Amino acid sequence: PLFRSLFKIWFRVLERHPGMRPMLAKAYTLDAISAFCRELKEMSLPDVSESTSDVSHDSVPYYRCQPRFRPETVRLLSGQMLPQEIRSPVKAVVDDEERFRVRKDKRVLKQKKFEERRGQNRYTFCTECFCNPKGSKCEQNRCRACCKKCSAVNELDCKGHGFYFKARREKASE
Repeated sequence: PLFRSLFKIWFRVLERHPGMRPMLAKAYTLDAISAFCRELKEMSLPDVSESTSDVSHDSVPYYRCQPRFRPETVRLLSGQMLPQEIRSPVKAVVDDEERFRVRKDKRVLKQKKFEERRGQNRYTFCTECFCNPKGSKCEQNRCRACCKKCSAVNELDCKGHGFYFKARREKASE
């Protein structure tokens, strides 16, 4: 786990000396890591001795410790990219059409799963909505919700579910 952090710390140095990357990747012990550090230091010493002490703030030598920015962060800081354009690596910003398409795909997949399981159930399904099991004593072969809607609209009675719309109407008119 330590060498992962070292990749980030020495990113600029390893860009200059790409042959050292595999050596760091194989360094699992503390002794191997310290040997890697010594060798990397020896490789960078000639560049350190050649550099002048007048270093501008715009260009920092590669051997100096400096933060590593991802390319999109550099574009944002330089003004080439707006903050709204950055997509989070964890949760990407999805536009409305994409969100609608994903929801529709989920609905279709759910319906397919339901259709597959439909033959395996021991229940017979409602003749209207095909989702809920029908009442075992229902005269219209419907589930409770569909039977209530249909009985209320058409003023029918269903003894199986206990809806008496027709009987109440006749009793109220007497």
